[in-house]
Amino acid sequence: MNKKQLINLCAFIVTITLVSCANYVLPTASELKKYDMLAENMDITALERGRPVMVQNCVECHRLIYPEELPTAAWDEVLPSMIRKADLQAQDMKDIQAYVHTVIDSVKNGYKEKLAAEQK
Repeated sequence: MNKKQLINLCAFIVTITLVSCANYVLPTASELKKYDMLAENMDITALERGRPVMVQNCVECHRLIYPEELPTAAWDEVLPSMIRKADLQAQDMKDIQAYVHTVIDSVKNGYKEKLAAEQK
């Protein structure tokens, strides 16, 4: 592959990535419920509390990181220090953790595909 082909391939990959992510926002608890993405014993109020706390606080220090960008174990490792830096409470961490885990599982179980199919 020559340099021009490589540049074109990279440009194509970036374009596809941007287009495929353009309509995706962090799902609300009700959206996850609508697509049957919640575990049977999930406390939906924890998700309803966790999403806005995450959105409002994380962007004060860095860009919003979508839950599926990191493995669950990485979130579990980094969240305690982020909660301390943001001066949040233990309940906030539990709520954010529940939300992050649920979104990761939902993406693995086809949430984005179901959302995209409905938007067509």
